[in-house]
Amino acid sequence: GRYFQGSALGFDGTSIATLDISAEQARYHFNSTFSVQMVVHTSANVHHDQVLASKPGAWKLVLNQSAVAWHVNFGQSAASADWVVAAGPPLTAGSWVVKATVATPVIRLHLCELLAEEVPESTLLNRCNMTEQASANASTGSSLPDVAPKNITFGAEYAADDSGVVTNGLIGALEEIFMSKVDTSSWTRYNWNVPP
Repeated sequence: GRYFQGSALGFDGTSIATLDISAEQARYHFNSTFSVQMVVHTSANVHHDQVLASKPGAWKLVLNQSAVAWHVNFGQSAASADWVVAAGPPLTAGSWVVKATVATPVIRLHLCELLAEEVPESTLLNRCNMTEQASANASTGSSLPDVAPKNITFGAEYAADDSGVVTNGLIGALEEIFMSKVDTSSWTRYNWNVPP
């Protein structure tokens, strides 16, 4: 890890991390208001869709060579999907805070780049200010569908046919992952410790 002296989840394009929500259904059933935020360490080789995080049938955060995009399903079910997409600029190789929020019917995508700077040893914190890069409005539905219990995945997603095959894998790392049933779009500052 670079910012809080912890560990980052590293991904090689074929690996996946899964948050088992079977015992915590109520906590992770994000409905009409929620936020997903993480620090993303990207590589220079983004030539295909790379999923940062997803809940199948409900939402996913995707990085590709032309954009970072927040996809949210406002349909009545995963089968009758009505996906709304807020697409921001592509992320250059480096470290970024990516925040995606939902406050029905609006979805928003915020970004800030974490720059490696030489700072005095007495300085404990650096910060970046997150700016809204994209937003979109849902034309139908007021909440996400109550999809069948599906785990939340990071660094890739499973194939839609439930075969267990990993697709759209990330080449990079994730850390400082935050998920909440609160719309944090008004939170614009991100602080981090200076690496030793």
